[in-house]
Amino acid sequence: PDLVSEIIYVILRGIKAIGNKSRPLQKECKDIIVNMSNLSSVCLGIFASRQQPYRKTERPRYFTDLRLCECVTILLDIIRTDVDSCTNDTTTQQMEVIGFNASLFVCLAKIMAVSTINWGNNKSTQKWRSPLNPWGPEKTATFIVKQSVLPFVKSVGDSTVSTALKLTYCQAAMECVCVLLNDHQVDLFPEIKGGKLVRRNHPLSKHAAAILAPLVVDVLPDGKEKHSRNPLRSEVIAAISVSWNWSCQVAFDDGFSNETTNGQIVTSCRSMTAVVNALYALKKGKYKCTEQNGCSPPSQELHASEISKQIHMILQIERSP
Repeated sequence: PDLVSEIIYVILRGIKAIGNKSRPLQKECKDIIVNMSNLSSVCLGIFASRQQPYRKTERPRYFTDLRLCECVTILLDIIRTDVDSCTNDTTTQQMEVIGFNASLFVCLAKIMAVSTINWGNNKSTQKWRSPLNPWGPEKTATFIVKQSVLPFVKSVGDSTVSTALKLTYCQAAMECVCVLLNDHQVDLFPEIKGGKLVRRNHPLSKHAAAILAPLVVDVLPDGKEKHSRNPLRSEVIAAISVSWNWSCQVAFDDGFSNETTNGQIVTSCRSMTAVVNALYALKKGKYKCTEQNGCSPPSQELHASEISKQIHMILQIERSP
């Protein structure tokens, strides 16, 4: 583990050096960064596949919490700069930027997943931890969701590429959102007891609250909190809904014959499941969705009836010979 983690860390430090030396990034530098990022993603995949959570194993010395945050910062710095610089570019240049950033999001999603591993050498008895612990929920939501994922998804949505390509480009970015919305200490899937499906009461993760819950703007003399609308809530739900609609369109057009497409559709389903679970936990918790704090009922924000129809159609496609 130490050797693999060291290789990943050195590669990402190399990406940082290239990024600092050449701004704006030239095509040759971008090609090198993409190759380095892809190599890091492969190493991260190998590393994660060999880890068994909550075993009394030593944390790799290059994967401390602070160094994982440093690695994320390196990728975010390049992603944000590149997205901001392509506003007035030609269509071809914008597609190059989108493809470049999509590769970096793959690496980013894998680092975030690794950051949730509990190495078993602290007091927690849970298998998983919250992602990027040193940053805290608000900082993580701002850096990853507000400043990186949402602008990227918007740029992909505004592009002229096919729906299948849009889904491909945004897959890793939506995985980043999914990591933040999930509570990593519980199982996502419902239990089956006595032949019946039992819905779990999912706790609301701190990161999901930072993204979806109303903002506290004041505490009244009687101790009650005064809330205002959280702008991230509607934007994240809209991005997940867009990704969901892309996956449905691809499923309706191509079916489930393509293994790569299937993986992208699964990612959209996981993102939708994560936001529904988080909204359900939010509704059951202390934060209430009212017009006063700028929230609409979750069923309206997600267009539940339309999603139900789409799920029914997808199941029909999957069952058809």
